[in-house]
Amino acid sequence: MDQQHTPGHWKVEADEEKARLHPCYLHRFVTAGDEESGTWEIVARMSDAPNQEANARLIAAAPELLKALETTLLMLEWIEIDNIPPSYGTGAGTQQQDSYHQAHATGLWLKNIGDARATIQKAKGT
Repeated sequence: MDQQHTPGHWKVEADEEKARLHPCYLHRFVTAGDEESGTWEIVARMSDAPNQEANARLIAAAPELLKALETTLLMLEWIEIDNIPPSYGTGAGTQQQDSYHQAHATGLWLKNIGDARATIQKAKGT
């Protein structure tokens, strides 16, 4: 099931009614919406926690992170394995070292592609 996330710009907002009572209310909601229409929807309500602000920022960045990862994955898939430079791993050296680094770099490249695919699937629920 490929569900779409709430469209629009996501941002962190305060709970205006309680913001002056305690700092945790300054980063209470992650909302999605449109500046032009002024229509906003609460996507997430943050709990009181020491890392609440950082969590809220990460959630608010999720749609942009997903789009960037999808674009990066497309770029990685277009690169042919043979074109990965030996220095991608740890640096060039002798031919034997270059072969090792090429194999290491290819392994890293394939792992990164696999990780990106798995993360996109996790985000999309597929």
